[in-house]
Amino acid sequence: MSSLEAAERPGRTYQGVQILRFIASALVLIAHASIYTQERNDKSISIWHQGGYGVDIFFVISGFVMVMASDPHKRGGVRNAVQFLLKRLARIYPLYWIATAMNLIILIALPKVVLHSRFEVGEVFSWFLLVPTLNSDGRIEPLVGVGWTLYFEMAFYCLFSIFIALRIRPIFLLPILVAGGIYGLMLPAERAPGLVYFSPLLFEFGYGVIIGILARRGMMPVRGGALLIIIGFTTLLLSPARLGGIDIVMHGVSSALVVLGFVVLEPFWSRRLHPTLLVLGAASYAMYLFHPILGPAIPTVLSILHIKAGILSIIGVISVSVAVSLILHKVVEQPLLKKINFLIRSILPDRRNYDGNFDNRK
Repeated sequence: MSSLEAAERPGRTYQGVQILRFIASALVLIAHASIYTQERNDKSISIWHQGGYGVDIFFVISGFVMVMASDPHKRGGVRNAVQFLLKRLARIYPLYWIATAMNLIILIALPKVVLHSRFEVGEVFSWFLLVPTLNSDGRIEPLVGVGWTLYFEMAFYCLFSIFIALRIRPIFLLPILVAGGIYGLMLPAERAPGLVYFSPLLFEFGYGVIIGILARRGMMPVRGGALLIIIGFTTLLLSPARLGGIDIVMHGVSSALVVLGFVVLEPFWSRRLHPTLLVLGAASYAMYLFHPILGPAIPTVLSILHIKAGILSIIGVISVSVAVSLILHKVVEQPLLKKINFLIRSILPDRRNYDGNFDNRK
């Protein structure tokens, strides 16, 4: 949506979901690459809006991951809830803060390079804390534009932590998510920042929760995974640009089919995926956060050199974003997360042998 190692819980590894994380992030990257290229280099390039539906896949994965990640904390209580939440925050905030700081420095030093960002000093704190605010373009999103998805992720993590503290099973999250999603359908498109949390996007977290509950109970079908993936991706990527609430609901259903298919096919992935491929999934959060900072540079440089090359620009954006995100993951994200998790274990030592680090995240 979060370093990303192989997704796991005791006795179970979901490597396919890890790869799906990269695929979802790559879809968003391709969509944005087409935008950067059209704006800065080649007006003839069409924007591939459907790539943005990778976000819908992210949200379904998040619901699934939270159920699996909470398994070691299923005994509940405040201690388990705090430990669970701190681990989630450690995966979201540090890298996001770095991305926000970099974007802020660029905006101050080179304001003409950042096409869609102006700011007031008071907004900076809300960006870093992920408090929903209206930006200069009238959209509810932080300086790092893709960070709007983290509004939902953070709210979901906090809600899940409350359920752990109160020893309430994840299945009882569903009525809350459904109610919030239905209320969001009734709200106008233009809404106050505080109402951003009410959205049909909540259904997508609910779909993931259902898949996670079924997987945890061993109730996954043994066949049909490939068909589910084909149907899901086909209906998702061939659908028109998002038009309204009902469209979001349908995109969520398609995304849920994709995630379910990948989970069903886990025996296939676990036998055939080379471990090095999982690094792509691990670096997907870095790629998601930093490609809006890195990507626009490619078409900008091509335009400065008077080279109008739309396809070359898109390929360059994708290549640079993937390469740099892998470096950031290895050099920055992994060491930072290791130190933070060590600090969390020092403050709240885990009484179990297994620390519950199910790690499929943006």
